[in-house]
Amino acid sequence: MDEPSELLKEVEVHVDHLKVLYGEKKQPLSDDTSEVSFFCRSVEKVIRHLQKERLTFWGERRDYWEYLSEGSGRVKALETVVKHVQALPQLATAQGKGRALIRLCLEHNLLADCVQNAVSNKRRTKEWYHPGAILLTDQLSHAFISALYDLSEVNFDLSSAGLNLDEMWPSFALKSFGSDGTGGRKSILKMLGAGTREAKSLMDSATLQLTYLERAIEEEATEMFVRQEVPFDLKLVATLLGDIRSSLIGGIPGHAHHNQDDHAHQRQQHDDHAHRHAHHHTLGALPDLTVGNMDDITSCLLVL
Repeated sequence: MDEPSELLKEVEVHVDHLKVLYGEKKQPLSDDTSEVSFFCRSVEKVIRHLQKERLTFWGERRDYWEYLSEGSGRVKALETVVKHVQALPQLATAQGKGRALIRLCLEHNLLADCVQNAVSNKRRTKEWYHPGAILLTDQLSHAFISALYDLSEVNFDLSSAGLNLDEMWPSFALKSFGSDGTGGRKSILKMLGAGTREAKSLMDSATLQLTYLERAIEEEATEMFVRQEVPFDLKLVATLLGDIRSSLIGGIPGHAHHNQDDHAHQRQQHDDHAHRHAHHHTLGALPDLTVGNMDDITSCLLVL
């Protein structure tokens, strides 16, 4: 199990990223933004930290939904959200209702209030959590709630209609690549043309996203997060990786041209050409990239 400090740091990092994204987009964040899904998962991990195993009379597992929703009547707006979750017909488990509650509270800017309301009941919190739990430790719970309040200026648009939250968290639709399917490709190629540092940054970012997906599979294997939730356009991904490979082999454009009339420059140009030829020969050994599934994407990134 992750250490409390690591879990809280993860939440804080996601909060910072969401604030930056909201500042850039100037519109409510939705499931088209992958950071929203990562943040919700991190919040759930904190809420479940050292949570006691509790069962209903029928032997069904109780979850944080009951802990957060009971006592919601003390906050009118929160009570309304809880009733809305209870009315969602597709939710049959406490896990699904808890996830819908997190999403709706985000949308209505009530997530911090929801957690604060539950934590304030010390007796009930002790019934739900083991000693050392984040929500049962004043300093840790305050840090968590403070991070959630830090999202107060970020707006969300998160519909729960038609989502199978009983089984999985929703993810994103990659609309950020452009409504015509080319916007993202153009921006990536522009980044590649700017230099190798930017290209490396792109690869690091893609690797980070894959790391999150791999962690999601490890933590909740039954959700089949990648194969069922994430509607990746594998053809688009394959094209992007192919463009990266071609750019690496062909060299980054934008280098200054040497004066052909200057002998010293000609000699330098000859040396540079020899260097580029050797570099081209090495990169030319890169195998063709084939993308048929998510595992292929990881393999291609390792090759590049």
